[in-house]
Amino acid sequence: MGIIADNSRAGDEAEIRLWREKSGKALDELWKRSWIRDGISPGAGRLKELELQLSEFSSLCDMIVLVADGSMAAMLRGMLRALTGTGHKKLVVFGGTLSAGSYRVLFQEMEKHSCGMVAFSCGEETLAQRTAFATIRKFLQDRYGTDGAGRRIRIVLNGEARYLAEEASADGHEMHLLEADVQAAEASGTDAMLVPGLLAGADMQAFMEGFRRMLTSTWWDRDADCYSLCLAGHREEDIVYWQEELAGAAEWLAALHKAAGIDARAVFMPREEAALREDAFCTHLFCRSEDSDIMLPPFPGADPDGSLNEMAKSAMEALWRRTTGTKLTLDGMTPGDYGELVCFLQISSGITGFILQN
Repeated sequence: MGIIADNSRAGDEAEIRLWREKSGKALDELWKRSWIRDGISPGAGRLKELELQLSEFSSLCDMIVLVADGSMAAMLRGMLRALTGTGHKKLVVFGGTLSAGSYRVLFQEMEKHSCGMVAFSCGEETLAQRTAFATIRKFLQDRYGTDGAGRRIRIVLNGEARYLAEEASADGHEMHLLEADVQAAEASGTDAMLVPGLLAGADMQAFMEGFRRMLTSTWWDRDADCYSLCLAGHREEDIVYWQEELAGAAEWLAALHKAAGIDARAVFMPREEAALREDAFCTHLFCRSEDSDIMLPPFPGADPDGSLNEMAKSAMEALWRRTTGTKLTLDGMTPGDYGELVCFLQISSGITGFILQN
């Protein structure tokens, strides 16, 4: 496995036993969901099929605006920050704002590029989502004409989408239809992640292999649910991360847990250490081996071996020892390890949510 969960400071055995029965029921329910079934037994050649579907759209655009809101937007930002792509396209997640200044900055950037848009919806769209889609489409229509703009717009949605489904049907926009039961909180193993990942040039084959490893791991038959069980006993959570590449994952996890009723927030260390709450459950996200390291000159507090990575690890371990929570460590910042992490967090959030609602 590419990730390790340390729950030795997460809670006592009595607390875990209190929720164990509900955890089993939660897993039974989760394993009925289409995103898990499809992830365990993916269709043959799915990624190749998607690449063919996206080929014309991709060739037209060197900047793509991903219109999304809420946890979907956070999931997409997390993917773009964590997965290094081989392509040269600029992908921008936009939504959740009614600020004219934000639109001005976006359009100024779009003027420099050949542009397209992918819009995402897993339910009734917010006012901000409708505004973003309609306004960016108008920009594309004014620039490329109605037919030209139509070739530069794709929509990823489930059966509960309203406005985007109507607009796609009326104007003939290309759609990627998700399974009807896929919600925004369950979208990371679906086309909602694969489409932008492929457009970014990321290794989505490796990502999905990691995702599937976590889905099929026997860890779920043992104690993979400990994080979910311990978190369910708290109402506040600080999600601590130490590498910028994990910022999006932390923000996405916070969005999922807020929806479940936990006051969760992402905290970037050590810059935001003052924001840590004394009684909050602390979820630590840390990558053990980054792609690069910096050798430091001697100074007070520097790592004896001069490694910036090792100094960050020592600081993380010191904080870990004085908090209550779970430590999730990635072996490396690879697509496969990130796929495992995303899958683990998505299943864990589903367990926690089920416990809190039942």
